Amino acid sequence: MLMRLILKALLPIVYNITLQRVLYLTAFITFGIGDGITSAYMMEVQGPFSESNPLIRDLFMTMGFEGMVLTKIWVTFMMLLATYMVQVRSKENIYWTINGFLIAQIAAGVSGIYANMSALAGSVHPEASDIVLLYFILVLILTGTGSFIDKHVAYKA
Repeated sequence: MLMRLILKALLPIVYNITLQRVLYLTAFITFGIGDGITSAYMMEVQGPFSESNPLIRDLFMTMGFEGMVLTKIWVTFMMLLATYMVQVRSKENIYWTINGFLIAQIAAGVSGIYANMSALAGSVHPEASDIVLLYFILVLILTGTGSFIDKHVAYKA
């Protein structure tokens, strides 16, 4: 009986899963939560100056582990909310443009997590400048490709 109630409650959620919702959630988890926690943990173990980003380093030194992570999560949430609002208010279809941006966010989050974990393990890790460069290149390529698709594909209403 309880299992049926749980399944009945979860069914509408499962049926409403779309690619873009998965991308938003994955971007939030990787860029916000994952990068924030691994960065804070790295600074806690190795000291604040193990972090390349001076803003994040200052947040950690003034607000501590939890404050820095919560701020990173809040900023990520606001950025993704702004992205969503741009899409909702756009008069044009920008579905694939937004997807390209979200994929770039995910790549940046995964790269940040990898760099933080590599630094914690004492192995060679990507430089922050390389991650930022990769992020900007991906944003340009993926949003440009998404924009091309959005402009050249006919959608059924």
